[in-house]
Amino acid sequence: MVLTFCDITSVLKVQEERARANQFSALGLLAGGIGHDFNQILMTIVGNLGMARKLMQRGLGRRGTGRGGARLPARPRADLAALDILEGL
Repeated sequence: MVLTFCDITSVLKVQEERARANQFSALGLLAGGIGHDFNQILMTIVGNLGMARKLMQRGLGRRGTGRGGARLPARPRADLAALDILEGL
């Protein structure tokens, strides 16, 4: 009778590392998708604020009556903060 033993420690370690790399890859893909969606929503909000600001400057407020409902600052701090966050991504 002949017994043969094979050390599979290195094989298991490589498999674990590969699984961990796949998990990080999936996490990166998920984070990128979330960042993209966040960017689209944020740019829509910033764009709509810009359009509202221009309409109010022209005197076209609510329903074209010439009366703006609320005042918008020249450049809201929220716009600037949001753009800073996006540039950091």
